[in-house]
Amino acid sequence: RNLQREHLKRLQTILTKGNPMLPSDALSLLRLHATHLQKDLQKALKRKHGIETKAHLAESLGIVTEALRATMQRS
Repeated sequence: RNLQREHLKRLQTILTKGNPMLPSDALSLLRLHATHLQKDLQKALKRKHGIETKAHLAESLGIVTEALRATMQRS
């Protein structure tokens, strides 16, 4: 879970703050990845999980959703 959180933090940082070193295609691919991840997390939350897993999935979904929303407002 810590590795997943770290990945989400990096994804969020790039989507919200950008990175001048990234080509525009890389940012587009990252956004696409985040959109797919958001859908996967929504599906996963509908399945039966323990409370810790459900909390982790909900937190992850919130991070991805906020990052995608911020990117839309910035564009």
